Amino acid sequence: MGLGLDSLRRIRSIDSGNMVESLMKFPDACEDAVRMANGFDIPSNYANVKNVVITGMGGSAIGGDMLRDLFLSKSSVPIDVVREYELPAYVDSGTLVFVISYSGNTEETLSSFVDAVKRNCMIIGVTSGGMLEEFCEKLGVPCLKIPAKIAPRAALPYLFFVPLVILRRLGVIQMSDDEISDAMTTLHKLRDEISIEVKMEKNPAKRLASCVFGTVPVIYGASIFKAAAVRMKTQINENSKMLAKSGAFPEINHNEIVGWEGLGDLARHFSVILIRDAVEDERTRVRMEVTKDLIRERRGKVFEVWSEGKSLVARLLSVVYLGDFTSFYLAILYGVNPKPVDSISKVKDRLGRLRTVSELRSLVEKLAKGR
Repeated sequence: MGLGLDSLRRIRSIDSGNMVESLMKFPDACEDAVRMANGFDIPSNYANVKNVVITGMGGSAIGGDMLRDLFLSKSSVPIDVVREYELPAYVDSGTLVFVISYSGNTEETLSSFVDAVKRNCMIIGVTSGGMLEEFCEKLGVPCLKIPAKIAPRAALPYLFFVPLVILRRLGVIQMSDDEISDAMTTLHKLRDEISIEVKMEKNPAKRLASCVFGTVPVIYGASIFKAAAVRMKTQINENSKMLAKSGAFPEINHNEIVGWEGLGDLARHFSVILIRDAVEDERTRVRMEVTKDLIRERRGKVFEVWSEGKSLVARLLSVVYLGDFTSFYLAILYGVNPKPVDSISKVKDRLGRLRTVSELRSLVEKLAKGR
């Protein structure tokens, strides 16, 4: 029995927005993003980068989180992710700022764009259009336009690989062609294992969704998988329309682990997903095993997700891709269309009435005249 997950008719009737199409295109979109970024014209004066800031909100920022985690101990310069109206005080002309807004109309991101212009930063816009594209054109800021008409959270391949490849071309980070190729091979292979046609008994994403169904999932990751845990959490929020929580090792062993002591019968309402890696270091392995035992002692359900692939980027993306499909299958189990995000739209609508965006447009007009 697949709890309805093995019925293609049921899946397609619930998924009226056709979110599954974006999921199936994930590996292809990753390849497309690499091609686009390799063909992007980087200004010759974008050199001697002191630090990198990736600014964005929601699904437009998670790619930056993944980059930061992936290259934390490998990048020649600091990489920071900013989800605010303004940039940190250290940002200056030596900072490369990726301004990422899938819609191009995210007011926090547009505000940070104006801030970056005022500080004479090296700026690259990444968007499908909207006001960010308009602002970049008016101010002569290089902008890479990515495919439109998909859910912002489904645009992750572009929002991750575009800055990665550009930073690679600038020499800020190091990644071989073989590592990228391994990621693509791994994702294509994984797609064949987790697509809607594969029955639950052989489909790890369907099985994980059925295991955590009816609970509040808590996802824990370590090292390069910290952002992957956040991504899984937010995908469950947006696709499944359910609450979820994420945390990171080793930090949770210094606080959150104690919270499981007092749950009692409430523990049955939670499930834990541990993101595991075949090459995780000994300290992380022991932490996870101990944590798993402690949570199970409190009657908590613990499930494990294992990365696939050889390279770091392949292993990271394999977990992200599995999590995306898991959140989709959870939506099917709950009988909700994964595509709409009505609450987010209502918040944006209310904020749009504050006229902040129109004020930003006026600022851009003044900056353009001064150039």
